[in-house]
Order: sequence, then structure tokens, then C-alpha cells
Amino acid sequence: MTRRLFALGASLLLLGLMPGSTLAGVNSPPSNAANLDQWANPVPDVTKPAPNGLVAQTFTVGKTGMLSGVSLDVSFSAIDTVNVYLEGVTGTPAMPNGTHLRGAFHTSSGAAAASWIHFSFDTPLSVTAGQMYAIVFGPNAGATFMGSDATYALGEACKDADGWGAEGLFSNYAFMTFVDTISTTLAWSKPQITGGASTSLTLTATFTVANGNEAAGYLLFLEGLPSWYDPASLTITCSDVANQILQGNCTVANFKGSGIPVVRAVGGDTLTFTLVGPATPLLSDVGGVSGIQFDEGCLVYSAPNIQTGQAQPDQQSPGCATTTASVQIVAPVVTPSPAPTAAPTAAPTAAPTAAPTAAPTAAPTAAPTAAPTPVPTAAPTAAPTATPSPAPTATPPPTNMGSGSSGGGGVNIWPLSFALAALFGGLVLAIGRRRQDT
Repeated sequence: MTRRLFALGASLLLLGLMPGSTLAGVNSPPSNAANLDQWANPVPDVTKPAPNGLVAQTFTVGKTGMLSGVSLDVSFSAIDTVNVYLEGVTGTPAMPNGTHLRGAFHTSSGAAAASWIHFSFDTPLSVTAGQMYAIVFGPNAGATFMGSDATYALGEACKDADGWGAEGLFSNYAFMTFVDTISTTLAWSKPQITGGASTSLTLTATFTVANGNEAAGYLLFLEGLPSWYDPASLTITCSDVANQILQGNCTVANFKGSGIPVVRAVGGDTLTFTLVGPATPLLSDVGGVSGIQFDEGCLVYSAPNIQTGQAQPDQQSPGCATTTASVQIVAPVVTPSPAPTAAPTAAPTAAPTAAPTAAPTAAPTAAPTAAPTPVPTAAPTAAPTATPSPAPTATPPPTNMGSGSSGGGGVNIWPLSFALAALFGGLVLAIGRRRQDT
């Protein structure tokens, strides 16, 4: 990974971003500093004028990262140089242990009112939250150091008077410490992909940085790529909130190789790198933990050190952040071939149960009207022509009108015969008419 840090040197030198050894006159409120860690505000009229010996302020680290500098609130009555050392601590209560870990200095140009004076360390110190250190300074004939109240409880003001002890005049000096931090996240767009198939897959790396002016820039890269995620088939997109990325450096080859160098932004930055392309794992890649990917981002503080091979910071320190992401490669889902379809056995067709046919209500059959059998028209029976009876021969009136004897006269029956014949003829006519009427 050291070789990757070398690549950043040339880019940063071209942009002239070598930080100076000090940053005088920083008088911003502590809350304005993105990388501010510990602090105690100055209190008017609480001062330590012209200490004739060493004095110190102890503190406890709140952020894991790179301690890049400290600030003190100082006024000057004349030209003077303030030397500041960062030391470890020992004992209870904790006091400076005399071992200089980092150092910086500031020389005033003459008399000056109290203001925050920033002391940048040439090489930041890797620190871990909870560790305790001491800022040691003095003696100074022309400087007055501002004191603070008792609100800061994670350290105290100290003085060396034949041995270190509590200052006694006030609880704390006015001070600030600055810790640069970098963090990263890495994520695949899918939790799993299928072996033996091609799947569109996105890998997104995000880096979040908080830094002071000591940082020269950042170096951001991937630790290679899975064999099934071919760089030649990938596209990359690079963006950052502070718009510091040079798009000419935004290539897949740089990101997975020597790294993408980015000039530091004032206060910090958030940078996002997105790779998109086909993932084509083999069936032999199925199973186990697959698709593990690493990314890394480092704060870089000194371009000349990079050029000469003295990369800062150490890649194993909090000045670099790394993380991993993984995607599971699973076997394809085998769809079983459908069993041959047997010729369907026709289910016996149940004789349809005929809905009971309601016995049709026979329309009442009209008794067929028998065509009337014509009554044969009886040929009119001609009334029998009465055969004219021969006119009776008039019988001469009897001569004997009394009782006679057989020898004497007989009875007359002709009127009765005519009556019977007339009756018979009337009956025949009546029967004929009845038949016609029927």
C-alpha cells in the first residue's frame, strides 16, 4: 500500500499544497473547526503572564484519528517565540512524562492582543479515544497564556515547580486539540448473485473526511477486484461534496491500482466512487463467502515525504480507513423438467343426469272435433204417389137402414185406409228432416 501513497506526491506538489509549519492567528470559535476534538474557552482576566518555567495542559482524546495540531490563546507584549510539545503523561493525577512526541513553535512579530495561535505538527500523531496527553509550553518572557474555567473535566492546568503539579491559579488553560478522521463504507448493490450467469452489479465506496490545514490530501483505492468483476467491462463515476476530484484521475485502473489522489478540502469532504458492470461468476464460485472486496482511504500529510518514500501516515494507523463488502454467489435454481404427460385417461363420462324433465303439461288435447260425418243426404224420398184409389163405386144407399141380416148389408173402411197412409207419409218426412239437422 506504500507504493500507492507515492503516487499522490506528484499530484499534490503540482497544486502547491504543502502545509506550513504553523498557522498563526487562528481565532475562529472552536465549534467552527470540523476536526475539533477537545477544548476549553478562555476566560477574561484569567491569565498566566510570562511563566518562568514550563507549564502544561493535560487532556483526554475524544476521537480516534490523527492528532494534527493544537491551539493556545496567547497575547504578546514583545517579540517572542512559543515552543509547544506534545508529551505523554504519568502518575495520578496525570502529569507530563517528559517525552516529546511532537513539537511546533510560533514566533510573534511584536506586541499582540490575545488570540488563538495554532501549532501544526509536521507529522500528525496517531491517537485513540480515551488516551491522555499533555501540551507543554514555556518559559516565555513576552507571552501571556489565557486561562479557562473549570468546565473541562478531562484534564487540568499544570506547572513545573521542581516537579509537576496543579497550576493552582485556575483549573485549565484555554486550548483546543484537532484530530483528523477518515471513515469509509463499501456496499454491493445486491446481497447475492447467481453462479454461471451474468448479473448487472454496482459497487459503491464512500469516504468521509474531517481534516485541518495540515492534511495535503487523500488517497483512495480498492484492494483489487473479484475475478468475475472484469475491470475492462466496468464504468466508474467519481464525485465529492467539495468538488475537489480531478475527473482525469477518475479511472477504474487508478481506483484499483495506485489510487485516486484528491487535494484536501478545507474542513473535510465526502467522496463517492461507483463502479457498474456485469458480474459473471462461474459455477465453481458458488458456495462459501464470496465476492469479498476491500477499499481503503488515507489522509496524506506531506507530499515531500511521499516523494522520498517516507509515506505519512502509516497505513495501519487511524490515518487510513478500510472496510469490506461481500456478495454471496448462489447456485442457479434448477427448474425440474416436467414429467412426460401421460395420455389423459378420459374420466368416464357420467351419463349426464338429465334434469328431470317435467312431464310436459299436455295442453289439454281438445277432443278432436270429428269432422262431422255428413249424414248422407237421403235422396228425398219422393212421397209415394198415392195410387189413386179407384173412385169407389158409389154404393147405392142401403135400402135397409135397420138391423139387417147377413144377407141384408156391410161396414164402409175406406176412410181409415186414407188416414193410415197419410200418417205413414208424415213419419217418413219427419225422419228425413231430423237426419239433415243432425
